[in-house]
Amino acid sequence: METSSSYTACIVAGGQGSRAGGRLPKQFRRLAGQAVLAWSVEAFKADPRCRQIVIAIPKDSEDQAREHLGALAGQCEFVEGGATRSASVANAAAMALEDQILVHDAARPLVSQALISRLLIALQDNPGAAPALPVVDALCRETPQGVEAVDRSPLRRIQTPQAF
Repeated sequence: METSSSYTACIVAGGQGSRAGGRLPKQFRRLAGQAVLAWSVEAFKADPRCRQIVIAIPKDSEDQAREHLGALAGQCEFVEGGATRSASVANAAAMALEDQILVHDAARPLVSQALISRLLIALQDNPGAAPALPVVDALCRETPQGVEAVDRSPLRRIQTPQAF
């Protein structure tokens, strides 16, 4: 079942990428010839249901974001990210013109049209939806008696976009 619902894409790119190392935040680093952030913008721009793209960016980095996005920057709105991911999402969502919002992490550049469609279909019957993958790595927890295995069968890794 296909959906024609329109939505706002909120791309969270407000981090500094300090865990990844280097001087340039990972959302502005190059991947296959363009900024990581640009891959996400292109994916949403290619979807005719996406009516607006709002990007939460680090404070005072709009010029840098525009430089790394090139011509794509003119198709986006920018908002200052917050101190946390949740605050960045809230800042971007506050600018949304559509009732449906897809929140996506800029550091995940390979979002597919098929995934976007599945999320919009899920919103027809649910207030929210997100891609979830089973945890496949072995997990352990420390206890006073030592280390014990954790049952990973009920656990899921939540990815983006997350739809609301």
